[in-house]
Amino acid sequence: MLADIKVLISNRKRSRYFCLILIFGLNMAGLNSAIAEFKPHPANPVFDIGPTGTWDSRYVEAGPITYQDGKYHMFYTGLPKWPDNIAIGYAWSVDGIEWKRNAAPVLTIDDTPYEDQSITSDSIVVTEDGKWLLYFGIGKRMQDFDGSIGLATSTSPTGPWTVHPEPVLLPGPKGSWDANKIGHPDVFKTDDGLIMYYTGYGNEKVGGVQEEHGHIGLATSTDGINWTKYDDLATTDLFYSVSDPVFSRSTQDNWDNWHVKDANVRRVNGRWKMLYHGVTFSSSGNFGFATSDDGINWKRSQGNPVIEAKKTGMKLFFATWLRHKDEDRVYIEGGSNSATKVYLYLN
Repeated sequence: MLADIKVLISNRKRSRYFCLILIFGLNMAGLNSAIAEFKPHPANPVFDIGPTGTWDSRYVEAGPITYQDGKYHMFYTGLPKWPDNIAIGYAWSVDGIEWKRNAAPVLTIDDTPYEDQSITSDSIVVTEDGKWLLYFGIGKRMQDFDGSIGLATSTSPTGPWTVHPEPVLLPGPKGSWDANKIGHPDVFKTDDGLIMYYTGYGNEKVGGVQEEHGHIGLATSTDGINWTKYDDLATTDLFYSVSDPVFSRSTQDNWDNWHVKDANVRRVNGRWKMLYHGVTFSSSGNFGFATSDDGINWKRSQGNPVIEAKKTGMKLFFATWLRHKDEDRVYIEGGSNSATKVYLYLN
């Protein structure tokens, strides 16, 4: 297990580079890399769409869920049809299964300074002084869920929310692994600040053809606003010249060989554990786990994928992994291209 871990950002610069240093103590006895398969909850779907004619009447995605003050808090994404304006709603529950929701969304694109954009709820952090930090994706209006990453803050989960005037994380420069767009941030606290895992998309030349692929990157911050992407100084190719992914798609003919995205990272028994969404060229994707000793070097778990679309009978989209009281819960947006609901899986 990891006995201690601190995340530091070196002030040393080499051209444009920053160095992320992870200092840790290791005990080689750790998690077994085999992961038990998740099973659907008998009450599925645990979160339904809203009534006909409401803002969330066609699609709902769980978004981030946190357990605070004796109840579960969900910041979900909803919309009445596609394409249409996307909004972020708030729901709460005492058991994480039966939910109550606010009738109106707590954050809409009209509440932000971003013109001709859309927003999707991705990650929530509650600070020691009671401030709620909501990280969300910013995409092209009615076109895309990803683009850059924004931040809204509040002293209450129901708002009002104050949106930072500029995105807090942007895509990389032209030609880099995350140049096209970024999204799906997963943010959590450490002793020294905040860590963010995010999905980046860039064009790769494969067999003489340019293909867009998704990988998972890492960034750190001391204030939640100014972020430094992880950069391995040993890589000098243009694709990795400014930053590097920490978890990449499989290069073999596997279930995750087109995109890896939507990372949910937690510390479990002193090690890092990631739930991620793997996609092939022709599938909406499945979900699997990976583990790491340092948060940078990851190993895929045996038994992946742990949640398979073909076994659920649905298309699977975005997921939220909640670990509370030593129980793993995965809330997944599932359904079809015409409608989705939220389903709970347990192991």
